Amino acid sequence: MASELEVGNVNISSADGVLQMGSTAANGSPSLKLCEQVSSGDISNGFSFNVDGDGTNNLHIKRHVVSASGTDVMVLDRDSGNVGINCAAPTVGQLQIDHASGSTLALTRTAGATTGTLGLVRFGNRSIDSNLANILVYQDNANDAAAIAFQTQPTGGSTVTRLTIDSTGLATFSKGIKTEKGLLKKSGTVLIDDDAVTTITPPRKGGFMKLIVDSATAEAGEYPQAAFSGEVFFDCGTSLQVNKSTGISAISGDLNTSTSDVSGTTGTDGKVTIAVQAGVIKIENRSNGQKRFNYLLYC
Repeated sequence: MASELEVGNVNISSADGVLQMGSTAANGSPSLKLCEQVSSGDISNGFSFNVDGDGTNNLHIKRHVVSASGTDVMVLDRDSGNVGINCAAPTVGQLQIDHASGSTLALTRTAGATTGTLGLVRFGNRSIDSNLANILVYQDNANDAAAIAFQTQPTGGSTVTRLTIDSTGLATFSKGIKTEKGLLKKSGTVLIDDDAVTTITPPRKGGFMKLIVDSATAEAGEYPQAAFSGEVFFDCGTSLQVNKSTGISAISGDLNTSTSDVSGTTGTDGKVTIAVQAGVIKIENRSNGQKRFNYLLYC
C-alpha cells in the first residue's frame, strides 16, 4: 500500500485516505483508546475501540472507569452483523440489549404536549412498502397522558388504526374481525356528553348491536345502567330499519330507536336514542349526564 506515513502498526494511506491499525502478531488485538490516564500503567477513564484477536475480529466499544480492561458498551459481530448493547455476544436478533435488571428501550419526546407522537415502531419491507404496520404512542389530550394505537395495512390499501387503547384504559376496535362463520364483529367504547351524538360505522349495512351503558365517572363496567342498555337489530342500507329487542323486560326502558336523524337534542329528554342513517348508526345521549357506551356489532 502506497502511503505517506507508516510507523509500527499504524499506516496512513494517501491514495484512499484510510487510517489503518493492525497487529503483526498472530491473533493480535489492535485497539484505539480515547482515555485519561488516572494512575500508572493503563488505568484510565474514557472509551476504547478494539478488535478481538481470536480470529472472530468482533469490534468492541468499551468504557473505562478507573480501569485498564474496560467494560463492553457495544459489540458488533463481524460474521452476523448483530449489534449487542451491554452484551458481549449478541445472538438474539440483529440488536440485543442486555441488563442484569432487565433492559429498557426508550422512545421519548423532547418536550411534553397535549397532542403529537411520543414514539413509533414501524414494520415493513424495503423493496415494496416500508409502512405496513405500526405501533404508535401519542399524547392523549394532556402532557402527562398517552394512548397507544395498533395499525395494519391490507393488500392494496393504506395503513389504518385497528385498535386504540386510550389513557384511561378504554380499548376501541376500529375494524371488523371475520369469524369462522363469516360474521364481522366490531366493538368499542365511546364517552358521550349529555345532549350529544356519536356516529359509528358498522362493518356491514345490517346486523345486531349490543349496548352496555355505564357511568362515565367510574371504572368501565363498575356501574352498568340497565335502563339505557340493550340490543337492537339495524339496517342502515337503502331501507332504514332499527328494532329494539324486548326479550328482557327489566332492561332498555329508557332506550329508544329511530330511523330519523338525531342531532343531540332530537330525542326524548332523559332517554338514549339509537338512530340509523345511510351507512351509519348514531347514538344520541339525553340521559342528563355523560355516559360510557360499550358496544358490540355483529353483522
